[in-house]
Amino acid sequence: MPGQASPDLIFFLYADLMAEQQQNTVVLDHLSARTWIGIRFHPRLARHPNAEVEGYFNSGNARDGVFLVPSAVTTYANASPHLHFALAPDVADLELPIESYQLARDIREHAGMRTIVLQIGSITAHRDVPTLLDVIAAANPARFFFALIGEVHWTTFAEHENRVRSFYAHPPENVYLAEGYIRSERNYNSIIAASDIVYAVYQDFGSSSNSLTKAAGFRRPILISKNSLMGERVKKIQHWFDRPFGRRGYGLQRRHHHGSTQRKRNFVCRTSRSIAQ
Repeated sequence: MPGQASPDLIFFLYADLMAEQQQNTVVLDHLSARTWIGIRFHPRLARHPNAEVEGYFNSGNARDGVFLVPSAVTTYANASPHLHFALAPDVADLELPIESYQLARDIREHAGMRTIVLQIGSITAHRDVPTLLDVIAAANPARFFFALIGEVHWTTFAEHENRVRSFYAHPPENVYLAEGYIRSERNYNSIIAASDIVYAVYQDFGSSSNSLTKAAGFRRPILISKNSLMGERVKKIQHWFDRPFGRRGYGLQRRHHHGSTQRKRNFVCRTSRSIAQ
């Protein structure tokens, strides 16, 4: 628009979705384009150090890359020394809707007085859903209620796909399923606030997740994989409880405000093994 100032710098909030092909680099380098930086939540070189740097970092207008994974900063700096890379802290939007989201109310109504264990977000193989199904099968249905909320990516489960499909077709009584993407962040938060435990035991997942931040913000315990970046971050604080379960160790973590004397609930130091008892 005439008279409107042009930005000096563009910040891409989700570089993971940016195209890497040559034609995209041409667009980024167009004469009318601006210099840019972008945040990538799952940097490729953090998982595969010998892989190629994401194609868009070859853009002449690229200036900086921002990551949530500490190891990625040095790896990318070595691979692309002409760029600057920095580490950003995990943040999360904790705003709630004025009225509780209907789906959150439905989950709580179905659960009754049972403890709600929530798996929310895209339902994919890296979330180790088969292990979660094992936990559900072994759990006491009179004590624990499970909610799996999110869009299911069936083809990611490989040899486990039939099992996951069968589970979704015939869920146990103590399970609430809702497929689809939660578009409103407030509604997403409302579901977490309605739960008692957040289940985030990811498999071979080296990135960060705002599940930790949201669990801390809503004062909810969170089950995580011990040997992961998320596990490392939890172990840096005091509220860490370690118990073995199956092939991997899981930790259940609860964060408190500094100086809080609030009494821990019994399930704070319990893990998947405890749920199954």
